Amino acid sequence: MVDYLRRPAELNARLDELGPQIPEAERDTMRKALVEYVAARKSALDDLGRILDDMSPGDKESAWRDRVRRARDDTGRFFDNSLSGASTPSIAALGFRTLMTNVELAFWGGLEEISVAKKRDEIAATRAKIEKMAGELDEKWKTIDGIGDGLWTEQKNVLGDVKRLMQEAAEEASKGRRTAQEKIAKSLVMATDWAKSLPAPTPVKIGAEIIRKLLQQFGPEWLRMTLYALGELKDAIKPWEKLQIDQRAALYQSQLGREASVHVLFTQSWQDTQEFVKTNGFEAAKALYGLARESLDRWAGNMQAGGTRDDAEAFGKYCLEQLSANLARTEASFNDFVNRHKGKFFGAMSDEIKEDLGEFKSWETEFEGIRGIDLETKLRLFRDDANVFFLVDLEGPLSWPEQVLRGREDLSSADKDELVGMYRAYADEVRRQIKAECNRIADGIQRAQRGMSRAELEEAFNRAILIRNLPR
Repeated sequence: MVDYLRRPAELNARLDELGPQIPEAERDTMRKALVEYVAARKSALDDLGRILDDMSPGDKESAWRDRVRRARDDTGRFFDNSLSGASTPSIAALGFRTLMTNVELAFWGGLEEISVAKKRDEIAATRAKIEKMAGELDEKWKTIDGIGDGLWTEQKNVLGDVKRLMQEAAEEASKGRRTAQEKIAKSLVMATDWAKSLPAPTPVKIGAEIIRKLLQQFGPEWLRMTLYALGELKDAIKPWEKLQIDQRAALYQSQLGREASVHVLFTQSWQDTQEFVKTNGFEAAKALYGLARESLDRWAGNMQAGGTRDDAEAFGKYCLEQLSANLARTEASFNDFVNRHKGKFFGAMSDEIKEDLGEFKSWETEFEGIRGIDLETKLRLFRDDANVFFLVDLEGPLSWPEQVLRGREDLSSADKDELVGMYRAYADEVRRQIKAECNRIADGIQRAQRGMSRAELEEAFNRAILIRNLPR
């Protein structure tokens, strides 16, 4: 603590100077009152310093003013009592008391008006706001990050479903392709096997009649069996149809929309933090400290030169030491605030926080698995296969029975033309049905290809909306 003895020493010296002009009894009474006042004065100044040293938020300005008023009242009481025993005080004693009282009352009056304690209150309030804001931002981040993690898990599940279904579709399609080849091949076997079991050449009329009846009997059966076999090909495009990329993309974008709305809250909090720091940061507290120092300097400078000003300067220095401790704690709170939220809510966003919010690298990893399946190429190849009847040779097998008929020696030219015509009608129908079914499959695959290209998939499952909603 500071002793503040320059002014009391000055008063005692002045009292000594007056000497014979003041009766000894009056001098003794005045010295006793002066000793009591000096103790009360120091106690008051120490109390005021402790008010500034208090770091808790709250109204200390009222306590400061109240303590100054009590000190001012004590000044009047002690100095009034300094001549209480004298019925007719000397002129010198009265003059000394008046001068001393006026200077001291100016000393206390100035302290009441300088609002140093108010600056302490504002510095403490700034620190409290910083600490409160830091805690609130911690909670906001936990909430935002938690919701974001949950939504990213949902999005990963959608991407995982797409990848799994695409893999299953590719595998099922490969099996379906083989099945289609087998079914078409069986249809061809049914349509041509009869030629392998024709009876040996017989008299012309008999041979022609036998073959005619054979074609009449089995032709409709070939067509029926062909339709049956081709009917089973309807499952060939089911693997692509069940992908339902559009629906899954819509679900994914809906989830992104929910995450984007959370990012709007984050961005608003980020903007609020920038504004908060402008008016509640450490620089604001330093400015308050500077104003307090100016007011103390101005107060001390207005005091009467000598002991009063010396004590005022000593008290001002002591007050600033107490405020410095408050300011240092505010700086520590602000530094902690910055360390906890820099790159997140404070300042430019860090790449780490952007990744935490948008999972862009994680998305790239997840989506690379979808790219690797290259379903677009598989679909194109499968459709090309369908366009050429799954690489099954139709013309060779279907034309072979005609060659058999043309080579029969027991058939006349007219019979051969008639029987080839009968067979060709059935064969053409088989060919037409196979071609129609393969075209249907190719069309179905073409429809399935919509939205399956790499560019379309990346567009359907992109995360650009998240980037747009983050602070720039």
